Amino acid sequence: MWRGGVVLGANFNVSSLVGERGRSWERAHSLTVGHALGEAWSGFVETYSQRIDRAHGYATAVDAGVTHPVGRHAQVDAYVGRTVRGARAEWFIGVGFSVQQSLLPMLRR
Repeated sequence: MWRGGVVLGANFNVSSLVGERGRSWERAHSLTVGHALGEAWSGFVETYSQRIDRAHGYATAVDAGVTHPVGRHAQVDAYVGRTVRGARAEWFIGVGFSVQQSLLPMLRR
């Protein structure tokens, strides 16, 4: 956590898919900046890029939204954003639910 309750998060994902054209690799990464809003709500701004294949390169979107915890290990979020690179520019909205679970206890067995 930075000064004033600002939180910075990032991730990098790699997946291997097998389809009609054989195996392909997808890569994606994101950068998120968040801040507490009060009463357990937080706001965030995020950029997300995904490489589909060599021919199309990366598609990048920017979005902003709010999150609220549901218990100790889950949260619900709502966001609005716009694609800014790659695929044609378009607006989107979404609602999500995520659950956090550490895999470390299973790996230690």
